[in-house]
Amino acid sequence: MATIKRERFLAIASGQSDDKPDGRDVVEDVVEELTERQRLVLKVLKAAVVEDGIETALSLSQKIGVSQRSVQRDLAILSAKGFIRRVGSDKGGHWEILK
Repeated sequence: MATIKRERFLAIASGQSDDKPDGRDVVEDVVEELTERQRLVLKVLKAAVVEDGIETALSLSQKIGVSQRSVQRDLAILSAKGFIRRVGSDKGGHWEILK
């Protein structure tokens, strides 16, 4: 994860910095990137949709070999980036693939 000082972020956001002369926002560049693990979570979710399987954070973590908390974090990031969406309740719902 990239860290940026508040003053520098505000200067870039207000256009007072020449870090991005083409006008692109630094945050947009970071948001569009997915980590390998996030890509893997998305791939397993897509496979589950094809097989009509239900994937939980626990089952995803076991398949991928990472902690359940890491999968929960990746699901939140994928949701925030618009790749997936939760349909239904936390307990009885499922993930819908958008991209």
